[in-house]
Order: sequence, then structure tokens, then C-alpha cells
Amino acid sequence: MVSVPGLTLIALLLGCSAPGAQPVSLHYWAVEATVEGREIPSFDAGAAPIKSLLEDLSYDTFRTVLEKGDHIEQDRDKSVTLNRLYAMNLRFTGTDDTDRARLVVTVTLAPRELGGLPRKVVETTLLLAPGGKARVCGLRCEKGGEIIIVLSRS
Repeated sequence: MVSVPGLTLIALLLGCSAPGAQPVSLHYWAVEATVEGREIPSFDAGAAPIKSLLEDLSYDTFRTVLEKGDHIEQDRDKSVTLNRLYAMNLRFTGTDDTDRARLVVTVTLAPRELGGLPRKVVETTLLLAPGGKARVCGLRCEKGGEIIIVLSRS
């Protein structure tokens, strides 16, 4: 038989949960990269902070489509529209023992016909250390170039 103080203790222990993980702070960009015949590559003001992550690509013009800072809570999805063709879903699943944030990045392509389902075109898991940056390439755009996604952890 359990006493009243014992039941009270059990209720308190069940009601208490471990503090939740802190959200991860991210900054992300979607940049349209194209070839326009420039001798010197051109980066708009939005792409300037990530120029070092773009300048090795074979494009000569970089225009920012989206730039945003955000906090992503653990085990919650964050959906972001990149442009009229692509959407990105971010899911922070926790940190490893070296404080690298595990981030699942999924990019979908809009349906071809009205009422259709979006198609998954990229799904990858990134490990971002504090101050770390990563890029996701290969998303073709209408102008013959591609959309480059850059993620940076604060």
C-alpha cells in the first residue's frame, strides 16, 4: 500500500520533466546562381556575407532569393518557402557530444499539376558546430542556374 506522501512524491516526479533542449540559432540563405557572362563574379548585398562559400562555384552572378535568421526548436519542423518552385523543411534533432547540432534538411519541389504532391528532391543531415556553415547545391532554377542554400549556425 502506498501512503499519501508517497503518492504525492510520485505525482511530483511524474509531473517534472527534464529541461528541454535549447533551440538552435540559424541563419540561412537561398541564392540564385547563374552565368551571365561577367568577367568578375557579382554578389548582391545579401550574398556578400557568404561569398567565400559561393566563389568556388562555376557561376558568375549570385542573387539572394531569401535571407533569414531563425531559432529552430528540437524535434519541431520549420517550413520555409525558398521561391515559387522550392520549399525547405528544417528539423533540429539534438546535439552530439561535441556540441554539433544535427539538422535534417529536406527540400521539396512544387507539384507539376494543380492538386499534386510536392516531390522530395534533397534530404540530408548536417552536423553544424557553433559558427559552422554548410551549403546545399543542385537545385535547378528556371534561368538555367541553380539555387544554393547556405546554413550558418550562430
